Parts: sequence; structure tokens; C-alpha cells
Amino acid sequence: MEAICIERNPDVVVEDFLQVVEQGFARHRIAPRVVAAPVPADCDYTLWYSARRRWDFRPVLGYAELRVRYRGETIGTATWLSKPSLSLLKWRSTESKIGPVIDELLAEFPP
Repeated sequence: MEAICIERNPDVVVEDFLQVVEQGFARHRIAPRVVAAPVPADCDYTLWYSARRRWDFRPVLGYAELRVRYRGETIGTATWLSKPSLSLLKWRSTESKIGPVIDELLAEFPP
């Protein structure tokens, strides 16, 4: 996988989520390209994503799901779920939460 088209999800309101996903793929030397639905025909590999916030005195990332597809068929998935707790880790950045999820997802695809 040298490039991936990331299907923009307008329902995701986590401000830096898409940027973090783009940077995560670029870190693995996979060129990200953000596209709107419907996905262009020249996109063999695509990424569908969803993310939701939850409130804990202020909005924090509560859930994220990533799906890598090859020509429309899902070939890899990863999720992240925040558990309600008193831990201060819930205040960490989006990158510190999603970066490892992307790393785990892409570990399934050798360079």
C-alpha cells in the first residue's frame, strides 16, 4: 500500500481527528489523500473512519473506528474506546490516542 484515499466524514466533529489520521498514514510512508464521497474510481485503498466525542467537563475523544478497504472490501479494522475513569489520561491529545491505533492497524500490512 503506497497511497490511501481517506473518505472525509463530515459527521466527525473532533477538530484534529482527520489531520491526526493523515499524519499517521504519512508516518508509515503511505500517502494520504482526502476525498469526498463517492470515492473516486482511482482509489484502490480507502479509509473509512468514524469518531465521537463525549463530555467530561469538556469534550474528549470517546470512540474511534477505522476501516481500511481494498476496492470496497474491508481488509483491516481498528477501534479505540475511552472508558469512563478518574484517570487524567482521558485529557491526552487525539494523536496520543489514535496514533497507536493506526500503528496497530498498519502492522497488518507489511511495507
